Amino acid sequence: GEPVPETVFLGRWRGATRGDVQEIDVRPNGVCQVTMGDRFGKDKTPGAIKAGTTVSGTWLLTTNEIIIDIKDMSPFGANYTYRGYLDEDGSLIVDKGIIYPQGSFHVSGGPRQMILKRVE
Repeated sequence: GEPVPETVFLGRWRGATRGDVQEIDVRPNGVCQVTMGDRFGKDKTPGAIKAGTTVSGTWLLTTNEIIIDIKDMSPFGANYTYRGYLDEDGSLIVDKGIIYPQGSFHVSGGPRQMILKRVE
């Protein structure tokens, strides 16, 4: 299919607070702000991102997905990244995972997709 234009991802997206991510504000030029959900209150790792915190990140576009990097440390060496794509309802579906050195995306922690709706 045709590549998805970046404009479809621009704007603020909000999901349930129970998820990893509560809100994503996708801004032009590869900049984004991500507000973390409740799961982040439980992580005792030094330097871990806390629930309700808004962190700056970067994003890039693939053919039909947005890849968001907020320097979310994983125990496995590589940072977690967040991959988002639009479903047929226009919701932003986000998976958390790790990009392996050869470029493949591996979803981590089981099927914990986050569904975010555009904030008008």
